Amino acid sequence: MALSKSIPTGIGVPATYWHVGEASVDYRAKSVRAQMYGYASAEARQAGANPITTKQVAIDGFESEPTRADVYAAAKASEDFDGAEDC
Repeated sequence: MALSKSIPTGIGVPATYWHVGEASVDYRAKSVRAQMYGYASAEARQAGANPITTKQVAIDGFESEPTRADVYAAAKASEDFDGAEDC
């Protein structure tokens, strides 16, 4: 599971392929902070390249522990990933 959206980076190469790289759950506050790792392409990630940028996604007030799919849905609902497509 990943997202496809071209987002400019500070190095002049847009990140077009995004996946959940890490997530941290605060059970007391019922929140999740996830890092989306951005790559130049799906092929770059599959070849083992390092991400060229990251974006943070937050889920606040969850009732049950969010799944990876929930994190992707939250990312797609965020301003940064508006219009992103599943890939």
